[in-house]
Amino acid sequence: MIKNVHNIDRTRTKVDHQGEYFIHLGEVKVGPQDKISIRKIKQHFTLEVEMSEYNHLGVDVSHHQYVNQFNWDTFTSQCEFLIARCSYGARADRRFREFRNACKGIGVVFGTYHFFRQKQAVERQIVFIERELDSVEYGEGDLYPALDLEANERWDGKAIADLYNDRGRQIAEWIATKYGKCLIYISPAFWKFLGSPRWILDHEIWTSHWDVEVPDKIGDKTEHVWQYDVIEKEFYHDGPIDVNWCRNLNKLIINSSNEDDSESIRSRLVSLREKMNNLHAQSAELCERSIKLVLEAEDTKTQFDDILNGNG
Repeated sequence: MIKNVHNIDRTRTKVDHQGEYFIHLGEVKVGPQDKISIRKIKQHFTLEVEMSEYNHLGVDVSHHQYVNQFNWDTFTSQCEFLIARCSYGARADRRFREFRNACKGIGVVFGTYHFFRQKQAVERQIVFIERELDSVEYGEGDLYPALDLEANERWDGKAIADLYNDRGRQIAEWIATKYGKCLIYISPAFWKFLGSPRWILDHEIWTSHWDVEVPDKIGDKTEHVWQYDVIEKEFYHDGPIDVNWCRNLNKLIINSSNEDDSESIRSRLVSLREKMNNLHAQSAELCERSIKLVLEAEDTKTQFDDILNGNG
């Protein structure tokens, strides 16, 4: 994909040494000679994207990717964000800090995610999230942290919905409390498997839905990030990599001025209550003064009438 889709030549644009994109009217077509998708090799592979909505391209990585296999100059010319796994259950990702250091000073917004493991204690998982993020001073200017909810049958057995809705929810709430918001990485199918829980919709959505023109909705929530495929890119030299579109990157960046919604509302209510009390006090004072002026006017009128009637 191309970093700024609004400035591309909409006829024929060379973007990869393996082939070419044929771009027109917001539709990206890859010719049969291209080896862009490793998941499906078709005579023609088409991916339609609503370009006006998804205008920030990025990748997500873990210890399966290598920092030294990136061409960072090429990466920064095409991508705006990178989301690195910080922890896998109660275990740190050994390349998280490497990716953090690699992204410093190159104009890339850095993000992170924790891979949830259903059979490991919530407290232990939180310990590793907090330790890793604190070690790199994660916070303002970074993306809100994400919680990865997906099946992990090989290592955790079959997914148990109740564990995800209990332990996973606790971790999401901890992230949101500490950092202001939490992104939930989940596929539409897995959300339904969990029973379409409403609590997930209380957080921002990072959806995973491949081989579709537009991702399915997760409830009534509009996703902020869409992981749409695993593809080979010229900026990464060691195989495929997850690629994601983001709607509005700025809305997902931690900012010191972005208070927690509930705290902000409470603060505003307190301020409004103080203003109302002041207005009530001023109103009472004005009423008292008005009554006094009316009485004075009545007294003046009585004196005036007495003078006219010769009683003064």
